Amino acid sequence: MASRHPASPSRQAEKLELTDSLAAAGVPEIEIGTPVMGADEIKAIRAAVARSLSVRLTAWCRITSQDLDAAIESGVSAINLSLPASDIQLATKLGLDHAGALQVIEYMVGRAAAGGFFVAVGCEDASRADRDHLARVVETAARAGANRVRLADTVGVLDPFSTFELSPRSRRSLLSI
Repeated sequence: MASRHPASPSRQAEKLELTDSLAAAGVPEIEIGTPVMGADEIKAIRAAVARSLSVRLTAWCRITSQDLDAAIESGVSAINLSLPASDIQLATKLGLDHAGALQVIEYMVGRAAAGGFFVAVGCEDASRADRDHLARVVETAARAGANRVRLADTVGVLDPFSTFELSPRSRRSLLSI
């Protein structure tokens, strides 16, 4: 795996210093990095994991086997699998329709959960997603073993009230996780 962003020892040291500081401050979870960026990123994440701090270290991943494999190699205990939720981003980023997205979620979340990971599913552009599809995404993720679903307002169209009303079905599904 080639590194797109060469990590110098100072970059790794900075990541470790930040991790130590956040853990000392009582932060319960840190999204530590993106392992698919390459060997240097995996090495830095592994160094943070080796510290055995009382904090959950989560790797950010696209919902692909390549990203999940890199996260497994990094040694983290938690994974955030991210995928678009809106029709426009599903089609343009992944070339998927609703049914295809649900199949990918079921497979990838199931694979990560079977590996013993704490699994979060990040729904990019959830604020523009079809509400029924978003509810099915949440339900599928929960059935496949997700511990958390994150809904992102990628384009910044929500306010607190519209966030609350995002989808009663999604809220019920989220509460069941």
